[in-house]
Amino acid sequence: MVDETGLAIGYFSLLTDSIKVRVIGNYTEIEGIEYASIPALKIGRLSCRMGYEGKGLGTEMIKVALSYLYEIIKYSGCRMMTVDSKKGCEGFYEHLGFKKTSNNKLHFTSMYLDISILLKEQA
Repeated sequence: MVDETGLAIGYFSLLTDSIKVRVIGNYTEIEGIEYASIPALKIGRLSCRMGYEGKGLGTEMIKVALSYLYEIIKYSGCRMMTVDSKKGCEGFYEHLGFKKTSNNKLHFTSMYLDISILLKEQA
């Protein structure tokens, strides 16, 4: 993402992923899952230029990433968006609806967003 002068102020990358059903936690709340893993789109990197944090840019980039996912699901099975959140940044993702998995590491927290819930809310 760039500002009005063309200065790069943020970026994100996306990649295909899957999430194991067993790390979701209380996955009985997720209807229709019969497989060991679920197709996902992963946010590989998300970053804002120093001085632009806390101004909504990260949220805007997540919205753009979700718009890509909404296009992808028209043609391919994909139910989740995943991210490995840097420790201390989990609240940002939780505010957007992401939930923590049970598969957490020393330097990051694995998180997921069930897109089917968002699609039901939009209907």
